[in-house]
Amino acid sequence: MADIESLFGNYIRAYRESLYAIAKEEQRLTDEKASSRNVILKKYEGMQSRNAVSTSNRLSAQMHSISEFSDDLMTYDTSILCAAEYLAVGTVTSEKLKKLFFTDYTIPWIMPFLGHGNVYAESKDSSCRELGILITLRALQQTAPGQLNVTVINPILRSDFSALNRLPNLRILTKQQEITDFINTVMDEIAKADNLLLGRYSSILELRNEAKQPVGDLRLIVILDSPKIADEEYFDTLLTIMNGGPRAGISVLYLNELPTAKQASFFEIVK
Repeated sequence: MADIESLFGNYIRAYRESLYAIAKEEQRLTDEKASSRNVILKKYEGMQSRNAVSTSNRLSAQMHSISEFSDDLMTYDTSILCAAEYLAVGTVTSEKLKKLFFTDYTIPWIMPFLGHGNVYAESKDSSCRELGILITLRALQQTAPGQLNVTVINPILRSDFSALNRLPNLRILTKQQEITDFINTVMDEIAKADNLLLGRYSSILELRNEAKQPVGDLRLIVILDSPKIADEEYFDTLLTIMNGGPRAGISVLYLNELPTAKQASFFEIVK
């Protein structure tokens, strides 16, 4: 009986020691795992920090390059080939950059223009037309004198562009027939430009740069409103001009002031 009790006592002690050893080993493994995890986290955080600094530095360098490019665009250039291919309009503030640099970070507002595309702006008030005047002035400023013809389609006699009426290369069209004749003339200009490009150049701007000569005409069409004759054929023709115009050095600036609910109801009654 004494031997059994002795064996049982030894077993209990061994069992307790085993449990203690197991618990101690589990704790050691847990501590090692936590330590390894902390090391990995610190390495990751360090990498993230270095990447963030590197990204911030690269972004700052890019912002500086963009600012220099914008300054070059805004510099008055009398070269005959100077054209507003990329238009520097002003500056914008980015909330994402503000969070990154912890300050109001403004960047230049630069957009592809002559030889690349068109601009559409809309608003519920006259702000779109105010922007249109700014874009027009910037385009004239960033194109060689006498090289950019501006035509304003203004059938309902808005006064916004009247201050620019003395510019030698600007026309304001108000009469129905002259608007129609002008649209037909622009279609002919696109066809003539295609005969010059021959599929070898993407636009008149590229041809001018290659030839070192002011080949073709550069044109900006500002649309304040559509004439009364505006129908499906008119808008189809306008769409054709907007699609084909950029390669011919023709860009459209479409300014659309959205009517209020009261105006919309009135227009429906008039129709």
